[in-house]
This record gives sequence, C-alpha cells and structure tokens, in this order.
Amino acid sequence: MGAASGSGLVLEVTALPGSALILRISGDIDLATVEETAAILDDATAQLPPPDLVIVDLCAASFLSVAGVRALERFASTAAERGVRTRLVAQGGTVVHRVMHITRLDRRVEVFETIDCALAARGRRN
Repeated sequence: MGAASGSGLVLEVTALPGSALILRISGDIDLATVEETAAILDDATAQLPPPDLVIVDLCAASFLSVAGVRALERFASTAAERGVRTRLVAQGGTVVHRVMHITRLDRRVEVFETIDCALAARGRRN
C-alpha cells in the first residue's frame, strides 16, 4: 500500500509474516508536514491488528526536523503503550541519521541502518 500527499510525503506500508509492519516514509519531515506525518503513521497502524513490531524506514526521507523527532518519539511511545515495539531505520551519515543522534532520539528509540538489521533485532525488547 502506498499513499502520496500534496506536501510530497509518501508512505508505503508493507506487512511481513510474523506480525511486523514496515512503514517507509519519503520526503521532508518538518514543521510543515509533521502533523501529516503523525497522522499517516497513526492511520497506518490503527487500521491493522497491532503487530508485534513496527519498523519506520526513513532512508528515503530527505530531512527530519525537531518537530519530526517529537512526532516519531510520540508514535513510538503510543505504540509501546499498545505493546508494539518500534524500530527506526536511517542510513548512517545522512541528515536524518545525524538529527536522530544530535537530538538523542537514538537513545530513546532503537535506530538501525537497514531493515534487515531492525528485523534481526526482533527478539530484543526495548
């Protein structure tokens, strides 16, 4: 399933066997798109039975603002309240990865460089 918006954000949802859900987001996640980002993340997970794990793939995101960091943190917190683990994926050295490190989001939500690494960590608990 893929959805594009007028702001340029694109969300692609892939459900994997074993109750994992991958949400791929591309575009800028900033003050102008943060409410839409939060809504599409919530909508993508609310329509399905709660998976064991949600992986938010930000490899195609071109920018992540502090407002976007807060939205991702809220999403992970809300998911945890439902018993769902959240992993973030961002390639090392990118703007998105650096923002996650500078804001210490990577200390509050696990960040991996690939979807495969995030899936391999499934057995671990936050």
